[in-house]
Amino acid sequence: MTNSRKDTKGMNNQRMRFPWTLPFVAVILVIDAMAVGDSKQEAHQYADKQPLSMTFVGDIMFGRYRENGLNRNPKTDVPIFDEVAGLIAADVAVANLETPLLYQPPPRTVFPSDLLFAAGPWAGAQLRQAGFNVVSMANNHVYDMRQEGILDTLDILDKNRIVPVGAPMFKDSPFRVVTIEKKGWRIGFIGVTGLRNSIDRPGMMRLPYIPAERDVPIVLGPIVQEAKGTHDIIVVLIHWGASDMDYPSQPRVDASRKLIDMGAQLIIGHHPHVLQGIEKYKNGIIAHSLGDFIFDKILDKHRLTGVLRAWFEPGRPTPRKVVFHPVVVVRSEGNFKPVPTRGVFYRSVSERLRRLSQRYRTTWEPKGDRLVLSMSTVQNNDRGAHETRVIPAQAGIHVKGSLDSRLRGNDRFLQ
Repeated sequence: MTNSRKDTKGMNNQRMRFPWTLPFVAVILVIDAMAVGDSKQEAHQYADKQPLSMTFVGDIMFGRYRENGLNRNPKTDVPIFDEVAGLIAADVAVANLETPLLYQPPPRTVFPSDLLFAAGPWAGAQLRQAGFNVVSMANNHVYDMRQEGILDTLDILDKNRIVPVGAPMFKDSPFRVVTIEKKGWRIGFIGVTGLRNSIDRPGMMRLPYIPAERDVPIVLGPIVQEAKGTHDIIVVLIHWGASDMDYPSQPRVDASRKLIDMGAQLIIGHHPHVLQGIEKYKNGIIAHSLGDFIFDKILDKHRLTGVLRAWFEPGRPTPRKVVFHPVVVVRSEGNFKPVPTRGVFYRSVSERLRRLSQRYRTTWEPKGDRLVLSMSTVQNNDRGAHETRVIPAQAGIHVKGSLDSRLRGNDRFLQ
């Protein structure tokens, strides 16, 4: 990795290229028909709004280091999302990007581990061609390729007109809102992670990291509450939770509900590598984990996933309709790819989602090739709806440093 990336002038140039890594400033970038701005921007007054659709998927992993070097997925430049592009298609399509993107990924790593992820610029093109226009970078693999991986990822996403959420920051608080304007709607995205694969080190960009689940609403509460005044929809993307568990911990459930109480409409969770329940709570939707959308895990429960879709209509601050499109990850010609479910896999995904959502008194009704959320769900208000203490954002949990260009043997890695 080159030393030029560490040069202060180079960092400043990068910050000017990516306004979402700057302090709060009044800036709007037009990306196709979508505008990206800062949460401090004055709310734009539209004559009227148009119906809006949003889709969400879980973890996307494009490449992993093995003993023989970097194993990319797909192995060639074949479309990997071609069979589910119709399910992803929406005005705003969101994924968790679990892979640093580099222009020249190293052929091997300096530290032998199969828990280091990386991919080339081709992965950005795959995301764009699939229809994704927003991705979260706030996860435990964002530092896998160190600072060069972060900066290259930002650049590759920018070239593909994809907006990063939860990107690490140079100096300012990484806890911030990224604003999207689409079809007259002003949508605020917040991305954070409760997991990271390395200890803090000085000199690198800081990750929006909140290690304790119970602290998530305390740190994000004032940000959500302030954003309510200038946004129509607030979406929180959170990378947290234990792997392979069918249900989230009660602190996770409580924290998600508190964020809804504070004004968020959608809480989208990922990291556990399995599909968990999706809950209707008051006027919001909580996807506790959407599972793996592209990953090289082969157990059946890791392969069961889907696309969550929400429709919004003018005059309604809550989703008009929410559906779930079941998807399964299959291995085809050596590649792991998501495909629509049929037969036994459709039953496996739908039965899993319905069973795991029942704990939250949330009902999903099968309708053809999809599941439709019952909007008359009886609310489970036993826990999580009580008043929450909030603290100013600048007093929240901040990362003192990040990583240098080397991997250390005592780092703790998570899938």
